[in-house]
Amino acid sequence: MNSKIVFGTDGWRAVIAEDFTIDNVQLCAQAVANYLKENNLENDDFIVGFDTRFGSQLFAEKVAEVIAGNDIHVYLTQTHTPTPVISYNVKNMNASGAIIITASHNSAKWNGFKIKLGYGGSAPPETISNIEKNIELLESSKTIPSTIPIAEGIRDHKIEYFDPKPSYIEHIKTLVDLESIQNKPFKIGIDSMYGAAMGYISEILANSNVSISEINNTVNPIFPGIKNPEPIVQNLANLKTLVLMESLTIGVATDGDGDRVGVIDENGQYLSALQVFSILVFYFLNTKKEKGTIVKSITTSKMVNKLADLYGQEVIETKVGFKYLGPAFMESNAILAGEESGGFGFINHIPERDGILSALYLIEAIAKVEKPLSEIMNTVYRKVGTHHYDRLDLNFPESSRENIEQNLTTTRPTIMLDIPITTYSSQDGHLYTLLDDSWVLVRFSGTEPLIRIYAESSSRENVQKLIGEARKLTGV
Repeated sequence: MNSKIVFGTDGWRAVIAEDFTIDNVQLCAQAVANYLKENNLENDDFIVGFDTRFGSQLFAEKVAEVIAGNDIHVYLTQTHTPTPVISYNVKNMNASGAIIITASHNSAKWNGFKIKLGYGGSAPPETISNIEKNIELLESSKTIPSTIPIAEGIRDHKIEYFDPKPSYIEHIKTLVDLESIQNKPFKIGIDSMYGAAMGYISEILANSNVSISEINNTVNPIFPGIKNPEPIVQNLANLKTLVLMESLTIGVATDGDGDRVGVIDENGQYLSALQVFSILVFYFLNTKKEKGTIVKSITTSKMVNKLADLYGQEVIETKVGFKYLGPAFMESNAILAGEESGGFGFINHIPERDGILSALYLIEAIAKVEKPLSEIMNTVYRKVGTHHYDRLDLNFPESSRENIEQNLTTTRPTIMLDIPITTYSSQDGHLYTLLDDSWVLVRFSGTEPLIRIYAESSSRENVQKLIGEARKLTGV
């Protein structure tokens, strides 16, 4: 067993066969089972699911054996399943929670362990802290997790296989205005990135005039041709080519576990997650006439704030990760939640990211606004001004972490690009906002050994300059 099990922005992730082993996965599962019993949730059903990665099904079965071994009834997904589909079923089935074996967008050598609670969202920091304490206690006492063999668990009805797909699709069809889409001669490109969401959008849009071209929709845990199943511009060259060659209406990509979306517009241009969220906010406020709070992480575009101001709605900003966005989403009865990584949550659904629903709402927007995606984006720019954004990821040796943090804490600039810095925030990293509303943020990734530098400004040139200035502060 390995004592370096630490939960980050969304779960625990580690390299398969190094730290991510059956022993460590079952240790985490026992810690979750103990948490359920400590909170009198052991009589409720619990869900276990998994993605398309190497070993994910085996790891999920080992998790199910532990949960069932603690006399908690388990529903185990029959096959690989997107995270938002499992999250919805937790809420729909009144389960106490779920464990999902997935490393989301990480590269092929990684796997991960996500925890969802009964409301269908990520476990909040206080819950994660309790589970981490349980792990420490189990390790120190050398406790062996309680297990029941899966065949025995199935025979005794302590473990049941189930298909979460039908109930999810039925629910999605109540949210999305499919009638507005189905009679349009749209041509949709889908890149499933060899991930768990393959086939979902195609099935939801079946039996309509919409033409679907789906690529990378087979199970291949090495994710051939892409560095990792993250729907960012570097990984979407094939989707861009498909959009241009077939003159598609839109190209959408879902990440490894289906909770994020990436977008290529009709001109073959990649739209950043900040642009996509701004389009969704505009569509919900302007066209759908929704009213309510919008929740965003601090790494998300100021366009969201400006749009909310135009339509008289409130914005709440949180730390990065849906374990922070989700609680704020529920507490404020928000209509939308979004983060820089391409994860968006929606009213009447779950307080969690859903890449499938995000893609469908974008297609609905094109149908209802009756404009191409690029024109909708230009409409947003006309309302709030042009914004450019970029992110730089820097690898660093773990031994340098303390020195880097000290550099960032002790060095406090008052000016960047000859523009005064008006506000500084250490809410999640080091955020500098300039007089002209440009901003740059430096923070450590919660899931990988990376420093991330984010910046937004009215010009691409200034974005790169801001990133350069911030990089100097890190010393990396």
